[in-house]
Amino acid sequence: MKKKSTLQIFAAVLCIASSHAYSRTTSVPKPNEKPIGSRFKTPTPPSTFDLDPLIVISQNVNEKGLVVMSGMLNKPFTTSNILLSIKYQNAQGEWITGWCKTLYSYNQYNETLKATFELPASVNPTYNLKVELSSDSASNFSSVAWNKAVTHYKAADYAAVNCDLDENEYTMLLTPKKDGTLITDANGKVTGVKDRVTSAYSWNKLSNVLMNNKKDDVVFAPTNPSDVITEANGAKAVKLVNTGAITNTLGTTPEFIYNEAAGHPIPYLYSYDDPVYMFAGKFSANGFYMKFSQWPGDADGPGYHNFKNPAYLESRYFNLYNRIYKNLSDFIPDQEPVVIVSSIATGLRAYKSDGTFIDLTPNSTSNYGAPYFGYTNNVSRRGPGSENLSISDTSELTLYGVGALRNDVSTSYQTKRSLQDIEREISKFIKYTGVFGNTVSYNNDASECSKECFAINAGALPDNNALDWAKAPNSYIFEPNQDSDGLFIPVKKAYKMWNSDSRMGGSPIPTGTITADVYWEDIQGLIKSGTNYSLEIVGSGEDAKIKVPINKTKEGNAVIAYKVNGEVFWSWHVWVTDNPRNGSTYKSFDGVKRQKSDGTIEPIPNSDWGWMDRNLGALSNTITGTEFNKNGGLLYQWGRKDPIPPLVYKGNDFYEASGSVGRVRHKQSRNMANGATKIDNLIKTVLLSNATVPNNIRLSVKNPLSLIYVNKDDNSGQALYNNNANLQVNWFGNSSSLTTDKLSELNLWSDNSRGILNSVSNYNDDNNANPYRDKSSFDPCPNGWRIPSMLVANLGNTSYIDDLRVDFSPFGIKNNISKNVFEANKYHIIKPNDSNTPSYMTGFKIYNNVGVDLSNVGGNNMGIFPGTGILVRGYHEGQYSDQHETYLWTATMAKWFDVTPSVSARSFRMIPDRDQPDTPDSSLPAITGRYQYYPVGGGATSGANGCRCIKDPLYVVNQYDFPTEFFNDDVEYAEGLNNPNSYSIVKNTVESTIQIPISKAFSAQSKLLNNPDILNATNFNNLKANVLWSTNTALISNISLSNTAPGSLSAISNTNITVKIAPNQSGNAVVTLHNGSITNPIYWSWHIWVTNTPITSVVYTTELPNQAAVNYINYIKPGEVIKTEIMDRDLGANQAIAEANKTTSTAGLHFQWGRKDPLPVFVNANRNSAPVYLGTAQANGTVTYTTLASATYYSDAYLKKYPDYSVQSNVLATDKISDKISKVLSYSVKNPMIFMVPTMTTKATDLNHTNGADWLANEPNLAPERWGRGGKKSPFDPCPEGWRIPDLTGVANTSVGSSPFYKPTTGISIPNNYGGTRINRTPYSSAAIGYLFANPTYNIGSFVNSGVRGGRNTIEASPAAPDFNLIDYTYGGFWLGGLNSNYTGRALRVEIQNNGDYLTAFSSNSDPYFAQSCRCVKVKYDENGNELGPIPRLQVTNATSGEAKTVLPKSIIEEKVAQNKLEFFPNPVKSILYIKGNDKAKDYYYQIYNMSGQLVKSGKFENEQTDLSSLTQGAYLVRINNSETIVKIIKE
Repeated sequence: MKKKSTLQIFAAVLCIASSHAYSRTTSVPKPNEKPIGSRFKTPTPPSTFDLDPLIVISQNVNEKGLVVMSGMLNKPFTTSNILLSIKYQNAQGEWITGWCKTLYSYNQYNETLKATFELPASVNPTYNLKVELSSDSASNFSSVAWNKAVTHYKAADYAAVNCDLDENEYTMLLTPKKDGTLITDANGKVTGVKDRVTSAYSWNKLSNVLMNNKKDDVVFAPTNPSDVITEANGAKAVKLVNTGAITNTLGTTPEFIYNEAAGHPIPYLYSYDDPVYMFAGKFSANGFYMKFSQWPGDADGPGYHNFKNPAYLESRYFNLYNRIYKNLSDFIPDQEPVVIVSSIATGLRAYKSDGTFIDLTPNSTSNYGAPYFGYTNNVSRRGPGSENLSISDTSELTLYGVGALRNDVSTSYQTKRSLQDIEREISKFIKYTGVFGNTVSYNNDASECSKECFAINAGALPDNNALDWAKAPNSYIFEPNQDSDGLFIPVKKAYKMWNSDSRMGGSPIPTGTITADVYWEDIQGLIKSGTNYSLEIVGSGEDAKIKVPINKTKEGNAVIAYKVNGEVFWSWHVWVTDNPRNGSTYKSFDGVKRQKSDGTIEPIPNSDWGWMDRNLGALSNTITGTEFNKNGGLLYQWGRKDPIPPLVYKGNDFYEASGSVGRVRHKQSRNMANGATKIDNLIKTVLLSNATVPNNIRLSVKNPLSLIYVNKDDNSGQALYNNNANLQVNWFGNSSSLTTDKLSELNLWSDNSRGILNSVSNYNDDNNANPYRDKSSFDPCPNGWRIPSMLVANLGNTSYIDDLRVDFSPFGIKNNISKNVFEANKYHIIKPNDSNTPSYMTGFKIYNNVGVDLSNVGGNNMGIFPGTGILVRGYHEGQYSDQHETYLWTATMAKWFDVTPSVSARSFRMIPDRDQPDTPDSSLPAITGRYQYYPVGGGATSGANGCRCIKDPLYVVNQYDFPTEFFNDDVEYAEGLNNPNSYSIVKNTVESTIQIPISKAFSAQSKLLNNPDILNATNFNNLKANVLWSTNTALISNISLSNTAPGSLSAISNTNITVKIAPNQSGNAVVTLHNGSITNPIYWSWHIWVTNTPITSVVYTTELPNQAAVNYINYIKPGEVIKTEIMDRDLGANQAIAEANKTTSTAGLHFQWGRKDPLPVFVNANRNSAPVYLGTAQANGTVTYTTLASATYYSDAYLKKYPDYSVQSNVLATDKISDKISKVLSYSVKNPMIFMVPTMTTKATDLNHTNGADWLANEPNLAPERWGRGGKKSPFDPCPEGWRIPDLTGVANTSVGSSPFYKPTTGISIPNNYGGTRINRTPYSSAAIGYLFANPTYNIGSFVNSGVRGGRNTIEASPAAPDFNLIDYTYGGFWLGGLNSNYTGRALRVEIQNNGDYLTAFSSNSDPYFAQSCRCVKVKYDENGNELGPIPRLQVTNATSGEAKTVLPKSIIEEKVAQNKLEFFPNPVKSILYIKGNDKAKDYYYQIYNMSGQLVKSGKFENEQTDLSSLTQGAYLVRINNSETIVKIIKE
């Protein structure tokens, strides 16, 4: 980092010592002492606001009681501190503060706040309570929200306890007294004290820095195992004794307690500018040294107490020094308790046992002189740095506690936290640590917020409201990036529902053998289950919990079943995805209300209203970005709690749901082997005479993956009312207490109207809009969320016309126009543009056959709605289909005014169907398709639609909040998981260096290959690196490891393989990592690719859209608009082939589909022999080689068949699918040169197709996302940083234009249809060795014919026994990133037939075991740093086709460095690079080039930083915003 000028200030203090009393009962002042009790007077704030004006609590007469308020507190930055107070009214009508907390102006709160206080005994049976805010400014109040639940406990149900410290108030907290913080060895000696502050306590923003990257494993470690001292008052301390030289270190924490992470400054740059450091202990009066802050390159650190010389004392706080010419023994008695406090606010103090302190500050103001410190731009102002603790230079020290209390300072460097408040927190710290024994001097913190602390007795329930477990959630969210390893699911809801739910019939759960398992999961291995998908049950009976451990490298859905004697009695959906809670806050009807449990009906506050940003079960909130293929979500029969997986993704990728239910697939899957079954086979039909509500609901609960249908009694088909095809009997059947016209009153999903018509004639009046009521027991949404409701249940007027106003639908526009008028005027038809469109219908953005963006409809953000598809009995053969259309349920089952049976539920429908023949706008007849919006739709309850949850506005106020309980079990390591598997540079005239972080090997092994044992230190105590093979013996001059025995996971993160590339050499190599010996198994391997010429690219656009259809993003028919930046050569080629260089060009390497490692080829592009060598790294890092003959490689020596390697991998028939996958993947990683041959598939005569033969398994279509299909770049992707295997928009053979290499043409001739030029072999002119595609309409670059190893005609399964050691040059091409649709498992590629000069941009005529070329494409990102998919997000307005600007001209390379515009730091940089510019609102996009001008990385600075750890050492040029600025940096 560039050094800033600093002012060092030395304050000489000549024997100044004053002592201050620290309690209301002040001691008599001694000479040079003065009391400060009067300092605690708190001024009355001028403004107050009742956040909750009246809460009535019942309490037993003449008996105390405990009030607990708990819930989510939200507060942004405010201009002033806010005092949050809970007050109760005494018998005299006075409001007494029972509990309060200061919400600091500089903190942004988003945390669960829990307040506990005792109400005194009273002769009255109730208390009035209120929650009050007070501040200097009333403008602060509107931004505060506390969604709390209020409970009360009787006197016998709780007890007073000693108060603990609040970790949220600290940035580091070491207290040996706290249970679970001491780490001891087998002899009971202390080897560590854990820091209580983890990332879980560090959400708060301070000066715009989100403090959520605190390390969770910070430990203060004594140098020698130490004694723990336990005192009579419960205090605990660690006694550190120096057994060596006086300068020895007695104990330390890590230097840095923060992780480097995207969105964060470097670990030592943070903005809570004035932490208050507190050290409680017994110190030596002969001297000691304590460092409490660290800065790279500064051995002593910027924060320390240097008391080595007891007669000359020095303290430092960043660049400010305080020198005290005083004897240490004057204020620190030898080995007697004392608390040392240091900060700008307090100065330097030594607290004594009598409640006084000695002030060691000059003039009693600040021991740090002038307040200047750190940066002055008010964005990255710097405090002392990263807190730590190091103790040395003393004979003995007993440590009771260390704390760094949060604080900040203003831009004028005045403390924002009041001195009184800081002193109160110091008092709490001293009291908690017990360093002064049983002294009462610190018992009262002398503040209005003084409070006792209480603990609720085990098993005690609140007496004002016992939780209604019927309202407990049926689904749970787990975010993979959270610290927890899984979650607990309480089973009490199951017992509650079976015991007392009237709709289920009140039949208790029987006794028997209790088990839990994964009923199904849509991503194999999502849940880390045991044998037969079993899960652990903790506890017993109704109080039991199911423990659900989750694989955090995956996202997906699972259903967890609770069984008795093998039968399901309840199930829960577990939704593993990134945070889905940040959706729109749109209200179609502003007057929407809620009904509280006391009957009060009130408007729903904005803070209690909001939408999820995606459909329930979806893995993405985007139509075009990461996980675009999985954005549809799950399906639900109306009123049921359990999801039905569509089993087909948006791009027609088929998948299975597997678990204890078996292996379940879509009925159109062309492979039902290995015990798989069609989901249709799980359908449960009930005869009409047996179809009662209790029977059918119980049936649905016991069969959570089965569609429930009601048949006629003769079982001839769907049961109907009145033999009317429009009156299908609901899946839940008939009720003995409700007539068929009142079945809506079952209210399975808590309709606002409860299924009742409030009015027959004026239901569209504002006043008839019904309020939200408590969430239903069958609602499928997670805790705090629910299915949205219509505001009335009317299906139409007395003329049977559906005239409901559209804004009474939660999906409606902000207009009260009636549905019939809306549709009669054809407003529901979305036009190609907004000409002559009502203002409230402008802004619709249609993504053809994908979804709809409603984020700016009529100026309102209604959200983004990808297609969900639908499953309706009798429609499309009753199978899931139409995944491009959006169908979302509401909670409302609608009914007519008369006795017509109630059989349908309201829904929302969007149609973005380009392939329909409709003409939406007669003035644009060339634009056809069906683009329609139905906010007030409907459908049969037996159909299955998607769901979009809204915030439940009642779960807190009506006290049915069931927060998820998480757990931590495993040692987690995910560092470097997404680092590249290939490293590419251009050959140079001087030696080059490639540094490969080894972290990926350990994260991939533990996370992806089911090998957590690799994280045991014995498995990385003697690491070795090797060159497995190379095409050039002179390429690598040396290979070494920066640390062969890292000793810890954090050290692994800093360990690299260093590969030295010799001057003027190019070629390919694979380097490997081992432990113990290079003959031991390979942990991971990386491809080294040194090219002759810089890698460039071309940009290709398949075709231009119709620019008149601006509301239909990239409309074209047929085909698709895809814009792709394509690498100029195959992966592993030394240069792009051309006629002029064909004899010197090398072909690319071969890859089996889905594998990360290249297989060597033994010829160049012209098919002349090219050698390959096996390497052996020596102890000094040099490499010796032996020649690998091609005949040896293309033999059984390097070819293994599935029956053999599955045995070597210990694949068992009883293994779960995920275990089989991880075992074979592990084998492929250990054997990167082996050509893996599967069991060959044959043509199925009944279906006239052949499934793909896959090296991964003896069945097709497992792990179809090995190369990132439909999502972000995969950890197994073989492309270098910034590149990936090309993805597709769809994988079905009928998906016209889904390949990024598609061209709208009617033929496949390369010269005639694609304008390509053939490159022939020399001297054999008849053999095609490549093609050049430089036609302006199809400029995709040049391609070498590298052939296909082991190929066959897959579709015809011919030949039956291919020659796996033969390279066939007739058919070539390169891989795409997907497997073919319909579960066939055939790999997709761009196929080039060289004999006939044919090109097929989308070919499924290949098996995943084939070995052939890869052509990488550029990874693109949105403004939030999320990876984009192949579907363009914005309208493509020009068909840019040609060479991309990925190489800087030499004139620019020579010398162009920005001046006075931007600053990059640190420079040199190791990992995180920061940018500082003058324009704070500007986005900075970057392109990084090596000094040869080759583009090596691009992206966007997020929060003014980006991670460059994947770059190799050397000099680079950074271009900002399209050459606006170019800066040279050095990568260490």
